[in-house]
Amino acid sequence: TRHWGVGRHLTLLSLDADRREPLDPRPFHRTNLVLAALVTALVYALARALGIGHAGALAGTALFAWHPTHVDAVVAIVGRAELLAAAASLASLTIFLRYGHTAREGGPAAWLAHAVLMFAALESKESAACLPLLVVAAAVCDPAARRPGWPVRTLAAQGAGMLAYAALALQHLSGVADVAYADNPLAHVGAIERVASAAVILAHYAWLTVAPFDLRLDRSFATTSPSAALGWVAVAAWAAVAAALFRLRGRRPRTVFLAAWLPLAFAVTGNVAFATGTIMAERLLFLPSVGLCLLAGEAIGRLRTPTARTGGAVALAAVLVFFAHATRERGAPWQSAETFHSAAVERSPRSAKAWYDLGHFHVEREPERAIDALARAVAIEPAFERAAYLLAETHARLGDPAAGSAVYRALLEQRPAHPEALRNLVRLELAAGRPELALAAARELFALDPDDPQRRVLLFDVEAAATAARTRRETTVSP
Repeated sequence: TRHWGVGRHLTLLSLDADRREPLDPRPFHRTNLVLAALVTALVYALARALGIGHAGALAGTALFAWHPTHVDAVVAIVGRAELLAAAASLASLTIFLRYGHTAREGGPAAWLAHAVLMFAALESKESAACLPLLVVAAAVCDPAARRPGWPVRTLAAQGAGMLAYAALALQHLSGVADVAYADNPLAHVGAIERVASAAVILAHYAWLTVAPFDLRLDRSFATTSPSAALGWVAVAAWAAVAAALFRLRGRRPRTVFLAAWLPLAFAVTGNVAFATGTIMAERLLFLPSVGLCLLAGEAIGRLRTPTARTGGAVALAAVLVFFAHATRERGAPWQSAETFHSAAVERSPRSAKAWYDLGHFHVEREPERAIDALARAVAIEPAFERAAYLLAETHARLGDPAAGSAVYRALLEQRPAHPEALRNLVRLELAAGRPELALAAARELFALDPDDPQRRVLLFDVEAAATAARTRRETTVSP
């Protein structure tokens, strides 16, 4: 939590405030629960600001509070970023819905609040950049907020908050490392293919919000790997949904706004405009799920007859019981690191990242189990550098450098002329007593950059070792 090389200073400061020596997870969890309760209260306030009745607002808020896809955001300590960003975003949007239709959009106090909340939301997590889109959608769709012209003052205040954030954090964000293929394959494909795949994943998010049955701890490659054909079907389906919502905006503006909430909230984390560090994760649904939860609550609140209300209450109670059970089951693996990583590979056996995380957990405790897990990760994604490095070095640490060098050679078939892999290959081939193979790798490494003095020295040392080995062999076989 002491690292400031990212643009999430508010999240890091809140984690620092919970830090105790010796380290204790309970303060972190207590703060997360308090923040989750605050977000839940803000969801209710947002529903009321939208004009949803008390019963409908309570129903929608209850669905949000118990939604099982929120486990990772609330239970995991690192979910703090999702909680803080959601709280600031919902507060700003509620203020706009309450006062956006009044003269001067609430006045200077509201403008200052929008600027501060926008800054706080971005300082919690960059995904909060979707907030201005939600404001525009509310202005277009919601009668209470719609005025002649756009909500210029609100957007200008939020823009000021975004500029303040950019001045403080963009220098750090520009230095973010490249995304590994195993974390997000969409970062390694063209824009057209990325958008098509993102459309499938967005539909999957919507389905998980409505029917959270197949919940997983890890959804990276190759657990999530949509086909190109399915991608174009999803693009066409989303286009049809957008057209239908556009036609409905005059008759059912609130319904349209809540239905459009999920895709708008994924404007940053949905891999549409640009690739992010994650292809898919349930924790990202925390804020986007608000719209569909409130949409269901509004439908329950619209029931008029006593029979319909009774049926709606029974259905809501049944759903909440299922949500509570699913939340408990989804949260059980978080008891320890071992239960978490074991459950991740059990639920996502095709996830290279889940197998790597399990291997990383076992590497110091049970290195033999780590080798098995890491080998599975490399089998799923042969170019997975982190897994290959850890697998090779674990082999070497267990006294089998030849097996480690084989791992590096397999990686070099996927990533030819990779300097780090070549350098490590030289070291392990020497440790395995194969100086000639080490010399071949050293020459290949030197050819990549002959002006590098370190590579020149390495080549000289390996040549000396190879010469010495040949001399010993010749001496051994001579009469």
